[in-house]
Amino acid sequence: MGADWIKGAALYLKERDPILAKVIDEIGECTLKPSNDYFGALARSIIFQQLSRHAASTIYKRFIDASGGALTPESVLSMEKRKFKESGISERKADYLIILAEKFASKEIDTELIENLSDEEIIEKLTAVKGIGRWSAQMVLIFSMNRPDVLPLGDAGFKRAVKINYNLGPSPSEEEIKKIAEAWRPYRSIASWYMWQTVNR
Repeated sequence: MGADWIKGAALYLKERDPILAKVIDEIGECTLKPSNDYFGALARSIIFQQLSRHAASTIYKRFIDASGGALTPESVLSMEKRKFKESGISERKADYLIILAEKFASKEIDTELIENLSDEEIIEKLTAVKGIGRWSAQMVLIFSMNRPDVLPLGDAGFKRAVKINYNLGPSPSEEEIKKIAEAWRPYRSIASWYMWQTVNR
């Protein structure tokens, strides 16, 4: 896809959904940018699991520093176990990070080959790795690969944004959200990005 597809997607979404149209006008241009650092994105998602954003950000920064400033499979595999602990990373998460690094270092997860797979094939491949769930895989699809039509139903912030913007009940069901998101196809990733912006400001 060319660089302008996101602008085209936003225009399409404005025509399809009047509520989303107001959000797009208010937020402005979508700033999603592709990155092929899939290992770094997945490692970050492991570190951030079940932690507040503030606590996770502090631990993540310490871990980056401990790895020499660059988070790569090689830097993780060469790191002494005590440095994980000193960074604030639990033993379980340290094991997950090492397993993930091994998968990338051995090319069992190949950055180039993975780009040729469908969204669901990528999710299946990534979630086969211990410590990586569907949410983590979807975040890579949206924020790193910029796949256009991913609906992150497992993301609490996204669900809260839809609930607020569409005046849904206190605990909207996945079916309710899916019904709203039908109008967003084939650009549900872009619509989701705009939803996130409304609760992250």
